[in-house]
Amino acid sequence: MKKLVTGAFVVLTAGFTYAQNSDNTVTQSGNNNTAAVTQLGLQAFGNENVSSQTGNANNVNVYQRSNSARNKAATTQNGTLNQATVSQGQGFSAGGVEVTQDQDGLANTVTATQQFSFGSKIDQKQDGIFNTATSTQGGGDVRSNISQDQDGNFNTATASQSQTGYTRPTGVYSTANDISQIQDGNVNVANATQVGYLNTLDQNQDGNFNNASSSQ
Repeated sequence: MKKLVTGAFVVLTAGFTYAQNSDNTVTQSGNNNTAAVTQLGLQAFGNENVSSQTGNANNVNVYQRSNSARNKAATTQNGTLNQATVSQGQGFSAGGVEVTQDQDGLANTVTATQQFSFGSKIDQKQDGIFNTATSTQGGGDVRSNISQDQDGNFNTATASQSQTGYTRPTGVYSTANDISQIQDGNVNVANATQVGYLNTLDQNQDGNFNNASSSQ
């Protein structure tokens, strides 16, 4: 088990719970930043977390559980009052999933959840103020990907991929669904939902007060 925690200035808090063979690195600089990391799993696999926060009153919360492969989470936040949450690896067959989240600005919120999933990835980036991005994958997803990128203010992006209630055909072992959403501007909303396998959904919005919603 390895861990590294660094901090500067005052009122930095961090709480950690580890499984064997897990790696955790948390770096915080500023005031009133908080980090909570919980990593559980079979001894052979462990998990990997890297969190970096610069600014004031930022918060990161990471929960990872590995049962069949190593999970990875990376969170970077710069600014004030940003909130990042990662929850992945719930369920016996979960493992080998990755989350990368990057926020720059004020009062942005980003949430990534992967449950009952294997080899899937979530990548979310936000630059601006009061942006919200939420991604959820699970229900038997295998090697699926979600990417969300928002640049501006008061934007909202939601992406969901799940195999709950869906039965894959015989011989199909990878759901391989992909969602990509990009928003550049202010007060934009994008929603994407997929159930099934081998689906691709891309939504790009440039400007202000746009609204896009797709489901397949």
